[in-house]
Amino acid sequence: AAALILCGLATACYLAADYGRSAYDGFVTALSARTRQSPTRWRAALELVACATAWVLGGPMGLGTVICTIAIAPSVAWGAMTWPRCTRG
Repeated sequence: AAALILCGLATACYLAADYGRSAYDGFVTALSARTRQSPTRWRAALELVACATAWVLGGPMGLGTVICTIAIAPSVAWGAMTWPRCTRG
């Protein structure tokens, strides 16, 4: 649980700093802007698609993988609300 909280805070800080985004984060941001839906919803959907794809291709799927897949998007959203000092200005 602590790792998910830390990951959420770190990702929120990284995105808020606006020093550039990974392709994945840019894709989530673009989908959110185009559809006017929350980035949390898109991040969760893409995480589920990635997890399902990995499982279909024969990747290992344990309880930890499922928990992380479900919890990472809300964790990033919580991190963004909790730690607004990460912004540049």
